[in-house]
Amino acid sequence: MNDSTITKFKSVLLTIGFIALLQMAVHAQPTITAGDFPGFNTMVIKQRDTATALLPGPSGANVQWDFSNLVAAVSDTFYYYPSIGMPGAANHPDANMLEVANITGSQLTGDFNHNFYKTTTGGWQVSGCEIEIHFWTLVLKWHFHYTPHPVTLPLPFTYGSESTQQYVINQSAGSYSSGVMYDSSLHVSHVTTHLVADAWGTVQTPTGSFPALRVLEQHSFVDTSFTYVAGQGLVIDSIYAPYTLTNYVWFANGVGEVGSLSMDAKGGEGFSFFVSSTYVGVKEPINDNAVLISPNPTADKLKIETADKVEWVNIVTVDGKTILYVDNPDVIDVSGLSSGIYIARILMEDGKLVTRKFVKQ
Repeated sequence: MNDSTITKFKSVLLTIGFIALLQMAVHAQPTITAGDFPGFNTMVIKQRDTATALLPGPSGANVQWDFSNLVAAVSDTFYYYPSIGMPGAANHPDANMLEVANITGSQLTGDFNHNFYKTTTGGWQVSGCEIEIHFWTLVLKWHFHYTPHPVTLPLPFTYGSESTQQYVINQSAGSYSSGVMYDSSLHVSHVTTHLVADAWGTVQTPTGSFPALRVLEQHSFVDTSFTYVAGQGLVIDSIYAPYTLTNYVWFANGVGEVGSLSMDAKGGEGFSFFVSSTYVGVKEPINDNAVLISPNPTADKLKIETADKVEWVNIVTVDGKTILYVDNPDVIDVSGLSSGIYIARILMEDGKLVTRKFVKQ
């Protein structure tokens, strides 16, 4: 090989290397930070394919995942609000973020599913969850509390990042009839969660194509259940065999969770993928008369006047304590409230959260 040939060969190698660097720059691996997650007063819509059989695909760098053939069976809506004054917030005083989960097919009138978080630059700390389900005169309530608070994803997180967390979930449940509890139970889970960013690349869903970081989640459980026995209190009912739940979650800059795949039948709901994120706001223009409350002041009844559907109303004190929650109300009975100033927080069907002050005489 003469000098001219060697020079040309080196030039070709340099050109190939430069093109490779350009490609890497265009498809650089994502680093997920706090700014990639939903902020206060946003609405996120996700859809789920519960039928298509899927595999998570390979791990590694610059991977292409094609899930564009998914067919949405249901749509789920998540609202993110400041937690203060919201139903269940008193059980999670360190939380600042409420996720209102409106899961298709799981909620009827009066039901709610509230997840509480403390958002920090280092990640979302899980405080717990409050669930309430109504069956005619029967009401079922669940209270979840996480100790210590695990982080959904330690931030910043990038390819090769890894985390192991250990915590305890205390899940108490109660059955109520006419406001009186007649049965209760306790379920305690000792959990070890291992997270590793095992891949990055481009993921395609029916919504679009996203440069994404994939995180492998493995949650190992050791569960014990307790039941209430008259005269003895809570006694051990069952000790379960250890089990592990495995999920793959794709995160994208500016979107947060863009897709997730559960690999276990016990908790599996197929593939869930991001559809949209919308700011829903809580500011009230001075001339906004779309939602009115009357009479104000009132001695007994408070009427919600609006042409749009109201999902729920909760009444809070000026210091943020929730004292009344009503689902799908037209008229609210406030006769039992002490005299003073209160705030009605009104969630509309379109996700807008409206606040109105009123005086109880």
